[in-house]
Amino acid sequence: MYELLYFPLLKALLIIIVGYIVVKMLESGVLRRISVLGKEQIDILTTLVSATKYVLYIIILLIALSSVGIDVWPLIASLGIGGLALSMAMKDTVTDYISGLTIILGRSIKKGDKIFVKDKGVEGVVEEVGWRYTVLRTEDGKLVTVPNRVMSSSVIIFEK
Repeated sequence: MYELLYFPLLKALLIIIVGYIVVKMLESGVLRRISVLGKEQIDILTTLVSATKYVLYIIILLIALSSVGIDVWPLIASLGIGGLALSMAMKDTVTDYISGLTIILGRSIKKGDKIFVKDKGVEGVVEEVGWRYTVLRTEDGKLVTVPNRVMSSSVIIFEK
């Protein structure tokens, strides 16, 4: 009786250990390859690698639970429905992050650029390009934050 109980548990433990080792090897390989990039690109890609790592850990855990005989499909369905609800609630924030990723990786707007956001009527020198917003300093010294979704969907006029 106990022998039958141990085999699925050992199989699940082996899946978790091997999965952990594989994920760590993948993570270190990717981080080694991106170490030659610029600071902003490294920050973005490190965050993406970290998020991917946790998704892979969840998949490994679900496979291990399945190997023990636990039905994981209701859990997967719950995660899917919860993810859909969360993504709908955070639509603007996610759009800001994706737009920020596009702006930073594309290097279309950089610190020190003098720009005019035509659709919003905002003009200033770029102080910071972040994940969610871009900070502009106006001529009168005020700081203005513009969400990146606005920056990526607006006409930007660069001034010298």
